[in-house]
Amino acid sequence: MVSGGYTPFGSQFCSTDWVIKLAPIRYHVDLTDSNNPKLLRTQNGTDSVVMEQILGFKIGAAIWDSINMDFNGSNYYYRPEEYSITNGAGAATPVPYNFTLVRAVRASLIGRTTPNLSAQYTFRNSFDGGPYQVQGSAIVVNPRNLSMNDY
Repeated sequence: MVSGGYTPFGSQFCSTDWVIKLAPIRYHVDLTDSNNPKLLRTQNGTDSVVMEQILGFKIGAAIWDSINMDFNGSNYYYRPEEYSITNGAGAATPVPYNFTLVRAVRASLIGRTTPNLSAQYTFRNSFDGGPYQVQGSAIVVNPRNLSMNDY
């Protein structure tokens, strides 16, 4: 039994579920060198550089609200301890860490070009005023088998 009163191993999304053992992995941005921020992947205590010149990275989850029979794909939670659903009275009911409610995952990334420190380079971006170009991108993944039994 986990916080929120649910059993994470008692949920079945479809009759052909199967399990793969996963090692915990953590992704984070290392800003110790401001001239070359890096997206790092940490697994079993070992850091690996995934990409360089990355300013921001985050993963969010949209969850299933079974009381309202609703999946709100515009509301992503970036902290699983803040998962909540709407109760019958319209108030938010906390369901922290209930990963069985996840129906979509959104990954966002902000990258930049290498800073140009030349005195002749006068461009400054509107994101943080740095001498480089900045681009952001996001992708949403909706695994079909997570919502097959929702309605």
